[in-house]
Amino acid sequence: MDEDREICLAARHPTIHNSVEIFAAVTGRSPKDLEEHGMAPSEYMKQMLMSAQERLDYLAKPGRGVSMRALRGAAESRHFKVTPCIVLFQRFAPGDVYTTTLTIRNVSKVRKRVVRNVVAPGLIHAYNVSFSPAESRDYEYRVEFVVDGDGDRDDDDDDVLAVPVIAIGPRSVLDIPDQIEIPTTAVKISSSRTIVVRNVGDAPATFNFYSDQYVVPDLSTS
Repeated sequence: MDEDREICLAARHPTIHNSVEIFAAVTGRSPKDLEEHGMAPSEYMKQMLMSAQERLDYLAKPGRGVSMRALRGAAESRHFKVTPCIVLFQRFAPGDVYTTTLTIRNVSKVRKRVVRNVVAPGLIHAYNVSFSPAESRDYEYRVEFVVDGDGDRDDDDDDVLAVPVIAIGPRSVLDIPDQIEIPTTAVKISSSRTIVVRNVGDAPATFNFYSDQYVVPDLSTS
C-alpha cells in the first residue's frame, strides 16, 4: 500500500478514543470500578480541561497509580520500569510541537541492552517523544523498546516494552451537577428541580438524561 493510500485511509477512518476509559486508567481506576460506578461529570471535566502541559506534568510525576491493564497497547517489561507508562496529549493545537521525556530504569540485577545502549542495573536512559499534530483529531501510536541480554549471555529471551502514545482531540464537556436532588413531596404531587447545562468543551454536544426505573411498592391489603 503506498503512502498516499495510507493517508487517505487514515483520513476516512480516524482513531476515536474512549476518553472516559483513558482518564479512568491514568487515575488508577480499574475497568470493573469504572463499569460499576462510572465517572462523575465534575471529574471528567477536571481531566478533560487540563492543558497539554498540565497533562504531561501529571503523568511524569513518580508514583502515579496508572491502571496498566486498562491501557490498550501497553506492555510491561521484567527488566525495565518506564516513566510515564503512557504518553497522553490533549488540548493541542495543529502545527504546534509538544515534547515529553520517557525514562527507562534497569530494575534487574544485570546489565541489559535496549535501543543499542547497554544499561547497567539501577541506571536510567531518557528519550524524547515529540508530537506535532496536523489536525484537531484523535491520534494513536506506540513506542516499543526491545530489551535483550547483556551481550555476554544468551539465556534471556527478548523482552518488549511498549508505551502507548495517545492524543485526544476536541470533545464536548458538559458542566452539570454530579447529583440532582429532587425535593420530596406529597403523594401524587409533582416535584421538580431546574439545572443549567453548559458545554465548556471544544465540540458540539447532544445529550439525554435517564434514570433507573423506580417501581412504587404495592401497599394495598386484601
